[in-house]
Amino acid sequence: MRGALWVLGLIALPTVATPGGPKVAPPVTFADHVLPLLQRQGCASAYCHGSATGRGGFKLSLFGSDPDADWRALATDLGGRRLDLRDPDRSLLLQKGSGRVPHGGGTRLPRDAAAYALLRDWIAGGALRGAVEPAANGLAVELVGERLRATATMPNGQADVSALAVFGSSEETVVAVAADGRITVHGAGETFVTARYGGRDAVLRIVRRAADAPNAPPAEGHTADRAWLGWLGELGLSPAPRAAPHRLVRRLHLDLAGRPPAPHEVRAFVDLPATVAVAVTAERLLATSAFTDEFARHLAEMFEVAGEAAPMQAERQAALRERLHAAVAAGQPLDQLVRELLASGAPLLERFGDPRDRAEFVGRAFFGMQIGCARCHDHPNDRWRQRDHQGFSALLATRRGTGGELLAGAVFDEGTGDACPPVMLPIAPAVPAAPADLEQRHAALRDAVLTGSDVFARNFCNRLLGWLLGRAPVEPVDDHRLANPARCAPLLEAAVAEYRRTNGDLRALVRWVVTSALWAVDSEPVGENDELAARYFARQQARPLSADRLARASAYVLDASATSLPVDPLARELNRRHGEWLGAAVRSPGGAIDLIAATANGDAALAELFLQILGRPPRADEIAELLPRLSTPPLRDRLIELAHALLLTREFASRR
Repeated sequence: MRGALWVLGLIALPTVATPGGPKVAPPVTFADHVLPLLQRQGCASAYCHGSATGRGGFKLSLFGSDPDADWRALATDLGGRRLDLRDPDRSLLLQKGSGRVPHGGGTRLPRDAAAYALLRDWIAGGALRGAVEPAANGLAVELVGERLRATATMPNGQADVSALAVFGSSEETVVAVAADGRITVHGAGETFVTARYGGRDAVLRIVRRAADAPNAPPAEGHTADRAWLGWLGELGLSPAPRAAPHRLVRRLHLDLAGRPPAPHEVRAFVDLPATVAVAVTAERLLATSAFTDEFARHLAEMFEVAGEAAPMQAERQAALRERLHAAVAAGQPLDQLVRELLASGAPLLERFGDPRDRAEFVGRAFFGMQIGCARCHDHPNDRWRQRDHQGFSALLATRRGTGGELLAGAVFDEGTGDACPPVMLPIAPAVPAAPADLEQRHAALRDAVLTGSDVFARNFCNRLLGWLLGRAPVEPVDDHRLANPARCAPLLEAAVAEYRRTNGDLRALVRWVVTSALWAVDSEPVGENDELAARYFARQQARPLSADRLARASAYVLDASATSLPVDPLARELNRRHGEWLGAAVRSPGGAIDLIAATANGDAALAELFLQILGRPPRADEIAELLPRLSTPPLRDRLIELAHALLLTREFASRR
C-alpha cells in the first residue's frame, strides 16, 4: 500500500536479547536509573551541567562518563546540600528540576512526572551509589503502536526502560522520534530508529514505501545489482535509466583514470557494442599508469598521507605515498598491504608520537570508526568507553629503547595515575586478549582486523563505493556505528563478499563495481521521487570535481601542465577560474586548440572542441547558437573563447 509503514527488522549488538519473558520492576539504582535519567533529560550534556565548568556551580561528567564523580556531586559535595534524605521533596535537585526554585534549565521534572517519582524514590532509599556498572547486559527496541519501547535484559529478567532510554532516528525526513519514544511519520524511505540505555544500543529498521513496486530481487545477474535492485524494490523505487554512452565514457575515465577521455577514446567507446563497452574500456584503463596514480591518491587520502606535510614529516610522507603507489602498481592484495602498514614500527603508525593519536588514526583509517570522543569520556553516540580508548592506545604505544629497538610503551590513567593494560578494541564478538610482546600485539591486531572480523573490508568497500558511485552507503565514511547504519546495506554486504572472494584485489573490486547496472544509471532527475532516488542510489548524483582533479582535467584537455597552479585546493581553483593560468593554457602554442584550428573548420571544429572538453558532440541548440560565432575569423581566437567558456561550465567541472 502506498505510504505504508513497514517495520522490517531488529538490529542490535551481539549481546542484545529479543524482547520476551517476564517484565520486572528492578529497585531504583544510581547506575541503572539515575544516570540514564540525567542523560535523557540533557543534564549531562555539554550545553548544561556536563560542560567543562558545569553550570550554576553544579558539574556533572559529560554524558555520565564518570559515574563516581556524578554520584559524589549529587550525594556528598557541598555537604550533601543537593539531597534531603529525610524529606526527599525538599531536595535541591528536585526543587530546581521541578521549577519550585529558579533553574536556568527551566522545568525539567514536573512533580507529577515519572522521572520526578523515580529520583524521589532513589533519594528516599538513601541515594546509594550501588553497583558500579549498569546491570543491563542487552537492549532491544520495538514499535508498539506509535511509540517505541526499549526493553533491557537484566539479571532477573526483562525490564521496560522506555522512560530512561534515549531515542533517535537516522532519517527524520522519514520518521522522527520524540524524547518519549513517540514516532511521527513524515515521508517515504528507510530509517533506523535507535534506543540507547546503560551503554547499550539497539536499532530497528523502518521502511515507508514510496510506491507499489515489486520487491523481489532478480534471481540472476550481477551480485551488486541483485542486492541493489532487491533493496530498491523494498523501498518501492525503480532505478533510473542507463546513462547515455557519452556520459558513461566520461564517467568511466574520471573514475578510473582521474581525467576526461580524449576524443579518440570517446569514439572507440561509442563504436563498441553497448553490452561490452564499459567492460572493455575499463579493462584497458585498469592497466594504465593513470589508474595507478588515481587509486594511489585514494589510498593516500584513506590513510591520511597528505600531499604536503610539515618539514619534519615531508620525507616520511613522500615515502609512504611512493609505497602506496607501488602497491597499486604491483596489484598487491589489500590484506597484504594492511598487514604491512600495521606492523610494529611501520612508518604509517610511527608518524604519531602520542599513542592516543595513533589509536584514533587506526580507528578512522582501518576500522572506519570515530573513537576520539572516548579519549576524554565515554562516547555519547557509540559503544566505546573511555577505558576502551585507553586500552587500545596502550596496545599501540611504543617507545625507543637505548639500542633503537621498539619496546612496549605505556598509557596512564589520568585519574589514578596507573598504567593502562593494553586491550584490543572490541571490534568483533570475540576479541583475544592482548599479548605482552609488542610484535605479538600488533600481529593480534592485524588478525582481528583482517580475519577475525570484516571491519577493514567493510571500511574499504564503503569508501570504494563512495569513490565510484558519488556517495558511500555509510557517511561519513569513518563513522561506522550502530546508530549510523548503511544505506543500501545489502549492497555493502555484497561488496564485502566480493572483497573476500577476490582476496582484496583492488582492480577486481573496481571492475566489479563499474560493470554493474548500478554504476551505469543516469544522473538526470527522475520526477516525482527524485529526492528519494538520489538519496537511495536509484540514480547517480552529479558531483563537483575536487579542485585538484579539476585542475588536472583542465590541463589534460588543453595538453598543458598544471604544475604552476598553487598547491592549496581553494587557491588552486580560484587561480584556475579567475587567474592567469587558464587563459595562458588555452592560448598555449601547439596545444589542443591549435590542433583543432589547424585540422578542422566550422561545424567540424565545433564538434571536435566539444569532444575534447566535454566528451560529447554538441546538441542541436548548441550548434545553432555557437556555429555562427565561429564564422568570424580568425577561427583560433573564436575557438579559444569558446574553449575558455566550456572549461568554466558546471558540466565540465562535475562528474555526472
